[in-house]
Amino acid sequence: MVININLPENFPGEKLVIRLVDTVEKGIGSLLEPWQIKRVGKANLENDRNRLLMLAKAEADIELFKQGKATVDPRTYQVIPKITNEEGSGDNYINKALSNQVIKTISKEINISKAILYAAKILMNDNSEPPEKTVDQDLLNQWAEYAGLVSDEQLQELWGKILAGEVKAPGKYSLRTLTFVKNISKKDAEEIYGVSSFVIKDFIFKNPNREKTNLSFASLLHLQELGVIQGVESMGINQTFDSSYPDRFELVTNFGNMLFIIKSPKNNKVLSLPAYAITSLGKEVFSLINDVKTDETYLIELAKYIVSQGFEVKISLKWAHLPDGRVNFEATDVTLN
Repeated sequence: MVININLPENFPGEKLVIRLVDTVEKGIGSLLEPWQIKRVGKANLENDRNRLLMLAKAEADIELFKQGKATVDPRTYQVIPKITNEEGSGDNYINKALSNQVIKTISKEINISKAILYAAKILMNDNSEPPEKTVDQDLLNQWAEYAGLVSDEQLQELWGKILAGEVKAPGKYSLRTLTFVKNISKKDAEEIYGVSSFVIKDFIFKNPNREKTNLSFASLLHLQELGVIQGVESMGINQTFDSSYPDRFELVTNFGNMLFIIKSPKNNKVLSLPAYAITSLGKEVFSLINDVKTDETYLIELAKYIVSQGFEVKISLKWAHLPDGRVNFEATDVTLN
C-alpha cells in the first residue's frame, strides 16, 4: 500500500513535510510503507482530508478478521476467506493466533499512519527551515510504540502534534512527556485543557480574587499531583519583570492575547507577581495545546493586581510582533490606574 501525503503545488511547509517523510521512512519500520508526497489540486486537497481514506481498506480488513470472515494462510501469510474446519484441527488454532496478530499489527500501523498524516497537516503551513539535527531514534521508536496504541482521532492528532514538533525542533519533547501523554486519562486531559487558558509565559498568576474566574483550587492541586505545575500548597513563587529602560519603569509585553503597557513613575522598580510555576514537564505538555484563548476575565484581574502595586496599565487588543523583535500596537483599548 502506498500512502500519499497530498499537497497543493505551492505551499509554505514543503521542506518540513519532506523532512517528515524522510524521518518516517528511515526511522519507522512500517507495513504500510512506502510513503510519498503527491501534489494535487486545491479542490482535491480540501475534499480529501489528507488522504485519511487511503487507510480505509486496511480498516475494512480488520473488521473481516474481527467478524471471523477472514484468516491468514499459515504457509503464505496471505489474507484469505475463512473456511470452517469442523474437525477442530490444529490449523484452526494457528489461524486464530495469526488472525489476532494481524488485527493487532494492522491496527497499530493504521494508528501510526493517521498520526503521521496529522503531523503533515500541521507542518504544511510552516515555512521554517528544517533543522540540521534530526529526530532522536530512541524517541522516534517510543513515539511509534505509543502512537500505535490509540485509535481515537483526538489522541491521534495529539501524537501528530508531538511528531510535528520533533521534526521542526528535535529534542522539544522528552521521553518523560511521551510516557505522560500515553498514560493520561480523559479526566486529566480535561483538567489540563481547562487550566491551559490561565497559563501565561510559563506561569499561572496566583490571583487573590480567584473566585472571580473559573480557575479552581481543586484543578490546580490536581495538576500539581500530575507534575505539570508546582507551588500550589505553598506560597508559590514571585514572577518578576524588569523595566525595558534604565531611567524609568516601562514594560511592553503580552499576556495571552492582550498587550500590556505597564508604567511606573518610580525608577528601577521591579514588577513582581505571585504565581504558580510551570514545571519542565508542564511546559512541554502545555505546548501541545495551541487552540485555547487566555481567559480575558483572568487577564483583567491580573491588570488590576498590577495597578494595586503602584503601576499604570494600558491594554491593547490590536498588536503584533515585528521581525526585529519590536511590538507594533494601535491605540490602547483599556487604561487602568
